[in-house]
Amino acid sequence: MQAGAADETNLASYEEFARAAAAESAPGAFLNRRAEHAWVIADLLFKKANQRVEILTGALNPRIYADERVVESAHAFLERCATPEPFEPSLFILVENSGDWPVHPLISRVLNSCPTKLEVRRVPPEIKTTYDFHFMVVDGKHFRCKRFRDSPEAFIQFNAADTGETLHQLFEQIRLKSNIVDLGA
Repeated sequence: MQAGAADETNLASYEEFARAAAAESAPGAFLNRRAEHAWVIADLLFKKANQRVEILTGALNPRIYADERVVESAHAFLERCATPEPFEPSLFILVENSGDWPVHPLISRVLNSCPTKLEVRRVPPEIKTTYDFHFMVVDGKHFRCKRFRDSPEAFIQFNAADTGETLHQLFEQIRLKSNIVDLGA
């Protein structure tokens, strides 16, 4: 699959293209250039997830992560995911900014149904200066990666274990240097 082959001017066309890419077993890569379509990718990533979802974000953009379809897919993932320990998180979120996280639609839904499967941490400012991008990685092999924080353009790849594992390792390095957010759960 060629990068940029999706028709991003038409949401239905883009959704169809992205779903076909996610369904392939061979690695496929493409771009997500429009912010208003990013929820499609987040939704697909949660639907592909079996064990672990890691999100590194500035403020958990509501246009993406508060979309009802994404929230429902995240909840379905947490309901079905296999965790090594019954009380070990499966959804890890690193935020760079402050926020009223317990009322964010995604976090609120998870707190009401699967609170032990969620971990939210805040990235310290000095760590934030060590990287320029945001990403979401699923099971260490499917991901959406924004090259720059302030750009809506993201690179999407499914079934890419090498790059997915690299992103997972980076996520873990940042996570271990970040502070746990008290969600009141």
